[in-house]
Amino acid sequence: SPDLYLFAVDLLNLGNNHFECDLLFLAGETILPEAVLLPAHGNHEFLASHWFAQWSLPGNELWYEVRQGPLHVVVLNATASSTDLELQAAYVRAVLGPSDAPWKVVMKHQSVYATCTRHGSNLTLRDLWVPAYEESGVDLVIGGHAHVYERSVPELGGVEVDPGSGITYVVTGGAGAPLYPGFDDEPWNAVAVARERAIVADFGPTAATFEVRALTGAGR
Repeated sequence: SPDLYLFAVDLLNLGNNHFECDLLFLAGETILPEAVLLPAHGNHEFLASHWFAQWSLPGNELWYEVRQGPLHVVVLNATASSTDLELQAAYVRAVLGPSDAPWKVVMKHQSVYATCTRHGSNLTLRDLWVPAYEESGVDLVIGGHAHVYERSVPELGGVEVDPGSGITYVVTGGAGAPLYPGFDDEPWNAVAVARERAIVADFGPTAATFEVRALTGAGR
């Protein structure tokens, strides 16, 4: 019984295909009425009007914030123009910088740290957004795009730091689309596996726990 569903998309294969939108809500009809789904716009959504017609999101609906108890989430749009990417860096600083939330999380589609050979690190986003993350005290950054699961070591200023004192970057893009086996060897990577899975997280006032659950077969 989660309070929130965070989805780093792609929720659709073709964002301008309304039939796929119908299929999405049909597949989720037993769970979507029970909790809030927070989607981040992905490249397969195409900034299509069909996509925006499905949601009533906060703010300008391209990027937005949600506060849920001790958790403060900022959802960004990594598929935007270069000007909008810069605006979102300022948005992170403005929203999460002064936040008193114990846990600050950013979610977007393309990942700034990824070893997947199909969709690796987005260096433009890394240059623009990571300084904003670090200045604002972000704890966790969630990405998708690569159909794999990856987790980085805690990073700060491009250097591994002790747990709890930096940012952990997670790629979780294997919710059902074809997987992308193949990874590069990077010193900041802790785990990389091509497997369908979901993450169940509990953000408490003083501690956060995470469980990575395989969607098929045994294993967590």
